[in-house]
Amino acid sequence: MNVLRPGSPDWSEAAWEDVGVAEPARICAVCHRSRIRVARTDASDVFICAQCQADAAQFIAIQDSIIDEARQFAEARRNTVEEQNRRSQG
Repeated sequence: MNVLRPGSPDWSEAAWEDVGVAEPARICAVCHRSRIRVARTDASDVFICAQCQADAAQFIAIQDSIIDEARQFAEARRNTVEEQNRRSQG
């Protein structure tokens, strides 16, 4: 097997990239924990561990709850202001 190595006469950056094989991501992009198992078919550029995915899902649920409460508060305030305006005009 002929392998291109840096410094060999046939080596160039482009050639080196051409023979490169995609390596599966082995470290979580968020918490930097090492991946325990890597399936051969799971060659992706980014790995996010199950715990970080669960944390993200919980964060989004909390965020959605806060946004929903803020919308309800704004709607109730708008309704109160509109009702006060109707009373003062009527």
